[in-house]
Amino acid sequence: VIGICLLILVMIAFLIWVLVQRHKSKVLKRKFDSEDAREAVRAMFEYTMNILAAAGLNIRNTSLYRYEKQIAETAAEYHHIVDIRQEAVYSSNEMTPEQKAQMMAFKEKIWKRIYTNGTLIQKLQLKYIYFL
Repeated sequence: VIGICLLILVMIAFLIWVLVQRHKSKVLKRKFDSEDAREAVRAMFEYTMNILAAAGLNIRNTSLYRYEKQIAETAAEYHHIVDIRQEAVYSSNEMTPEQKAQMMAFKEKIWKRIYTNGTLIQKLQLKYIYFL
């Protein structure tokens, strides 16, 4: 009886975790279309970094520019995207529609690259574990 109760509690905890993670992802994705371009840029960058982390990028408490070496194929573009993100977070400048579009294009590019080149396991992880 105790074992069954523990199993049920674990299943309920897992279900709650799944629902919370899905909700977080949904809220983040809604921000992509925000009227506030700064908020949209920040959300898209966070989402892109989540994709890269799910693909194996070791995220640490360090400068975002240090990841250029690990993202060698798109290092120059990544550097520019980080500049846009830094401006959105740390300045009072308004983001232009072009900057928002560049961030969206980079996010889509990373998603397509990781998802199409990934194994079946990685694709399942992206969709059903990380909810990206």
